[in-house]
Amino acid sequence: MATAAITTGTPAVPSNGFVLLINGTNLLNGSDTFDYVQWTDPAGGSYQIGLSPDSVGAYVYSVAAAQIQVYIPPALYSTAVTSPDSVTIQVFEFPPPSSFNLPLQTSNIATFTLNPPLGLTLSGAALPPGVAGNAYSQPFFYGGTPPYGPNSLVSGALPPGLPVPTSGQLLAGTPTTPGTYSFTLSVADEWGNTKNLTESLLIVARLQIVTTGLPPVQTGSGYSVTLGALGGFPPYTWSATGLPASLTLNSLTGALTGIAPAPGGYIFSFTVVDSTGATASATLPETFTPPPLLFLTTSPLPGAVVGTPYSMAFQVTGGVPGYRFSLVGGSLPGGLTLSSNGVLAGIPTAYGQFSFSVQVSDSAGNTNSLGFILNIRPAPLAITTGALPPATVGTPISITFAASGGAPPYSFSGTGSFPPGAQLSGAGVLTAPAQTAAGSYTFLISVADTQGNNTSKSFTLTVSVAALVITTTSPLANATVGTAYSAGFAASGGIAPYTWTAIGVPAGLSFSSTGALSGTPTAAGSYTLSVTVTDSSQASPLAGPLTATGSFALTVSPAKLTITTTSLANGTVGVAYSAGFSATGGVTPYSWSLSGLPAGLAGNSSGAISGTPTAIATATVTATVTDSTGTKATTSLPLTVTAPPLAITTSSLPNGVVGTPYSAGVGASGGIPPYTWTVGGLPSGISLSGSSLSGSPTAAGSFQVSVAVKDSIGATASASFPVTIALPALPPVTVTGVSSAGPASQPPIQTGISSPFPVPITVNLTLTFAPISGADDPSIQFSTGGRTGQETIAAGSTLALPALAIQTGTVAGTITITAQLLAGTQDITLNPAPSTTIVIPSMAPVITKVSASTSAGGFTISVVGYATSRQVTQAVLQFTPAAGTTLSSTTFTIPTTSLFTTWYGSTAAAPYGSQFTLTQPFTVSGSTSAVASVSVTLSNSQGNSNTVTAPVP
Repeated sequence: MATAAITTGTPAVPSNGFVLLINGTNLLNGSDTFDYVQWTDPAGGSYQIGLSPDSVGAYVYSVAAAQIQVYIPPALYSTAVTSPDSVTIQVFEFPPPSSFNLPLQTSNIATFTLNPPLGLTLSGAALPPGVAGNAYSQPFFYGGTPPYGPNSLVSGALPPGLPVPTSGQLLAGTPTTPGTYSFTLSVADEWGNTKNLTESLLIVARLQIVTTGLPPVQTGSGYSVTLGALGGFPPYTWSATGLPASLTLNSLTGALTGIAPAPGGYIFSFTVVDSTGATASATLPETFTPPPLLFLTTSPLPGAVVGTPYSMAFQVTGGVPGYRFSLVGGSLPGGLTLSSNGVLAGIPTAYGQFSFSVQVSDSAGNTNSLGFILNIRPAPLAITTGALPPATVGTPISITFAASGGAPPYSFSGTGSFPPGAQLSGAGVLTAPAQTAAGSYTFLISVADTQGNNTSKSFTLTVSVAALVITTTSPLANATVGTAYSAGFAASGGIAPYTWTAIGVPAGLSFSSTGALSGTPTAAGSYTLSVTVTDSSQASPLAGPLTATGSFALTVSPAKLTITTTSLANGTVGVAYSAGFSATGGVTPYSWSLSGLPAGLAGNSSGAISGTPTAIATATVTATVTDSTGTKATTSLPLTVTAPPLAITTSSLPNGVVGTPYSAGVGASGGIPPYTWTVGGLPSGISLSGSSLSGSPTAAGSFQVSVAVKDSIGATASASFPVTIALPALPPVTVTGVSSAGPASQPPIQTGISSPFPVPITVNLTLTFAPISGADDPSIQFSTGGRTGQETIAAGSTLALPALAIQTGTVAGTITITAQLLAGTQDITLNPAPSTTIVIPSMAPVITKVSASTSAGGFTISVVGYATSRQVTQAVLQFTPAAGTTLSSTTFTIPTTSLFTTWYGSTAAAPYGSQFTLTQPFTVSGSTSAVASVSVTLSNSQGNSNTVTAPVP
């Protein structure tokens, strides 16, 4: 008799005890009745369990040639099993009765893991909620014997982005769509124990601030804005930076209240935090506007009077202080001006009503204008002529009377005693012929204006013979030898015309009877002239005409020696120079001496300067001239020697290419070397060293490069040059991925270039789908959502990251992905644009789920699946009877072509691609419990689907 040997064994855990599966050789012999298994539990208890090969006993489920299935009831383990532990198993084999003299045979001792009691339970009352766009990972059951699976979705739907966990205990992924999702998952452990778990999972939107703008508010007014947020897990807590002192943010409600501050643009930064600590931020601009710019001054303005000083200041309110006023319509009254600070002032020159418009502008550029009326009254009417000067016998009389005020034109009239032959015009001019006798005359002058105002004034005019007087005073203006001279004598009184005589006139001058001394003096000296004037009158019959005599001193000076040169031209270092001095007066010939000349220049005795300056200088040149009598004259004049003009000689700079070495130089002339160079506006990657530009450009664009040079004495010159940095040619582009893929899969797609590019490339991918038949499948999109996606090829790299995946949906057809490439904002896509295609083949139908639900008198079978060709021709349902029962029919073949053609052609099917739910009711004669399960197979022109079995409850 061979010894039993345990080779493998695994305890499983049903709900009411342990089952030991023991594999080995020679475990039992066919006639033994005393064989047993010894069990030792974790607490050390040891039990022997008899085995019977001939019948199913209390402890034996089944016996096979090399396997024993032993049931160990709960009474045989002494401690509760709450976590995995170890037990030991050994098989004892007794000899047959005919061979009791043989020894007892024992197997090896095997160690097994004892798992917790059979049964799978949820990890908590409910799954914790998740956030759209955030990774989610949560165990959704425990217990049983790992490894777990296969798990499957029984009903409902998981949030998009969370795949069905086909194995393990973790529900993990990144949910993409907020909402509440209810679903039932079927879970299984290693031994096939299963349990359906029904859960509800809340996915909330990511926390975000939904307020996108703040309204402009007038300074000084009340301010109230409540910020809004969505997503995350309320309650929220708000904070802000950049707020003026007059505004306050309520951290609990997000209400921003207070008084609008000073005008201007502000930037407010807001942050909201939810109950989990998640944050969202937004930066919002706000503008506070000044109050309206208005005039406080009203029309009409305070009145004015012609000839009376007037001043009035316009008053405004609102706007931004720093007001300026200007006339924008009409015209101001004569004599008045409007200053920029709003003062209307002056002395009116005309009366009447004047209309004009004044505009005010504030420091922010706001303006307002208003029309005004100013009434100007005339001044009081008055005769402004004062006491009349005496008239002289023999001189015609002409007196013009003047008036002011009132409303011109004026009309004059007179009464009383007037000189003989006198006449008064309406314009106020009194004229009379030359009087022949002395006398005194008193008369009244009246004036009237156009408005009927009048006034009068009394005047007295005396006519007399004036004494004859020479009015010219001594000494006379000096004369100079050789210089033309002219002087006139005048007299008053007596009766003109006058006759003049003189004695003692210097040589070269003459004296006329009209009193003119003129000529060119020839000799220097001091002279005294005796001058007599005689009038044409006869004061009395015996006295004869009147005369007057006077003595006048006249000095005749020699001509003055004078240097006439008043300036010297500037010179330039290294450039020939020529200049000279000149003089007048004195007695020629002249002799010159020069001092203080800059280096490189010399002067001679004729007053000439010549040579070539050798250094920059600011000199003062002193020149002295001496005439033949020894008389000297001196002057000092500045003479500046400057450097040649500093100029940049470079006429242009070359263009460049991103990533390609760049080299250029700049040059200058003039000034005083050495030069110092500065440059601005260079493309990134290029720098200046001395007078050389070098480097490798890192960005494309058009640049305006400004170059400045300074010499050793601080002189400067500048120039500006356009430089264009172009992108290099784009290397060949490929869009790689699979050429075909199955439905409901996510094959990756990635864009690449054959060689690195020096700047980042943004790849915009566009997905289009052409179904073999029927409508589009909206579920065909990028894994990131939608039919547009974006990748980035980093500078210096050849592959776009992150790679995107394509959700292939459930409809047969061709997916085309086309790439657009951008360097910054520049479109560098090659023509034709790079693209690739993925073919989704036509396939036999696929069943993803079968379920059954009972109702009075029968049950309904529901089949969920898809058919990429949008064709299902028949459904075959195979029923399995419950144990101990029979069914009259077990197989049903249902034609479905018309049903599915109608479904796929309807608008209701469009959002689902080729997915479907087929429900088939059945009426049962008798009890539905006679049916244990149903197996479903679908067919179309491409073949048969997978067969899926489901229990019938």
